[in-house]
Amino acid sequence: MSDPDNSVNVKGGAYFLRTLIPEFKDNGGELLLSTQATSFIQDDSGAVVGIKALQNGSEIAIHATKAVIMASGGFEGNERMLFDYMRTFPIAGLAWPLNTGDGHKMCQRIGADFWHMNNVCAQGYGFRYPGFFEVRTGLNGAGFPAKSYIFVNKRGLRFECENPNKAGGPLGHRSYLDYNRFDASNEQVNGGFDNNPFFAVMDSKVIEAGPIFRPSPNVGIRAVDPADGGLAEEWSDDNQAEIDAGYILKADTLEELAQRINEYSADEGYVMSGEALAATVAEYNGYCADGVDPDFDRPPTNADAPNLVPLDTPPYYAIRLQPSLYNTVGGPRKNYKGQVLDVDGNVIPRLYAVGAFSEATDQSYTMYGQNWAEILNFGRIVGENASAEEPLA
Repeated sequence: MSDPDNSVNVKGGAYFLRTLIPEFKDNGGELLLSTQATSFIQDDSGAVVGIKALQNGSEIAIHATKAVIMASGGFEGNERMLFDYMRTFPIAGLAWPLNTGDGHKMCQRIGADFWHMNNVCAQGYGFRYPGFFEVRTGLNGAGFPAKSYIFVNKRGLRFECENPNKAGGPLGHRSYLDYNRFDASNEQVNGGFDNNPFFAVMDSKVIEAGPIFRPSPNVGIRAVDPADGGLAEEWSDDNQAEIDAGYILKADTLEELAQRINEYSADEGYVMSGEALAATVAEYNGYCADGVDPDFDRPPTNADAPNLVPLDTPPYYAIRLQPSLYNTVGGPRKNYKGQVLDVDGNVIPRLYAVGAFSEATDQSYTMYGQNWAEILNFGRIVGENASAEEPLA
């Protein structure tokens, strides 16, 4: 495939598919839209010989000629599965929100073994608009145009170096592990995680410097067509629309800001005291004056700009953040041929898996379609082995 302007890496997997689908059709492939696979058809030996599906509300059966290949993506849009399998929760998916793990459930019903279910390709942290898709579809692209901000957990305490943080560094795609400390305190309300979700607390210098978010149109809720419930508008240049909507919390004092945080996150067990938040900010401001952060080694400068900048200009603001993921990577266990295995390690005949649905690796960069090694190599491996099966009668 010719790609002189590197569009595959810039525009991602959607560009790749738009390029390949015509070739797929030219070679006799048929693409069925509005068709939801629901279950496998198996013969008396247990071999998978087709699938049942709902097409525009009616059940149909699709019989295989040689094999069935599953490439139905991850479970980023399934809140229950994320809660069950992720090492920290909540976690916001940035991939297609209708990736709801339907193919995973199909494989579970016929005894497939699973792997990598608690691993993801992480994307640092992001903001979630309330109400979209009833799942935690995330918005990436946090910028914080001024550096007078810190991250605090539900107790009003810092827990990591905010800038540069692991979201933008070498651990970016497994940075969600920063947030997996379980809340085992006597004050716990819902038994969740101490550092997840968390809040960025900032002063007015950040708000006045420009938009906190500049979300990519190719990632998360911005990538969904507004006709399907996606987000059309940009983040406002002065953050005022988000303040008015209640996404960014505002208060004249840190004590009042803590109260607003508790009210905003009442269902998530927040127990932040205003005194604790004020003490945390005072301690951080002291580090700024000294030019040294002994707790988390936040450097005094970053990219030749001041980085240890105090929160000293009220009013104060806060925005709820949580770890984000590009995609899940767990799914049915497969062998080197791409054949799906059962819980005893035996091949489920004529069933294959490829892509983010069942990755051979974890914590890899797949949501944009840029994990070409896994995608293309296993695509070829699975295609060759499935086509080598004896034709079904």
